[in-house]
Amino acid sequence: MDRTLYDEFLHLNDIDFFYHEMDLLLNNLTSKLQTRYPTLTTKEISWCCLHLLRVPSTDIYLLLDYKVGSLIKMKQRLAQKVGVEGVVQIYDFLNEILVE
Repeated sequence: MDRTLYDEFLHLNDIDFFYHEMDLLLNNLTSKLQTRYPTLTTKEISWCCLHLLRVPSTDIYLLLDYKVGSLIKMKQRLAQKVGVEGVVQIYDFLNEILVE
């Protein structure tokens, strides 16, 4: 999909609006992440939302301006920041936050 289409629907260019909408849709996910893990970056939180929305990885690369290796490193840093052992555990971690 084209970045313009994503921007039109998700408003990634307006991070406050995007976070507000993601909080409504994803059970206050962005607020929980920002409060509990203040060192998370905007891109890390945005990735969490996009992942849970099941946006394809190829589109996430485009939306967050990452290359494959850079996205992998970002997920590794994210895992460390939230205290899970590896990238695979991030998915379970995010699902647990959703059901709280």
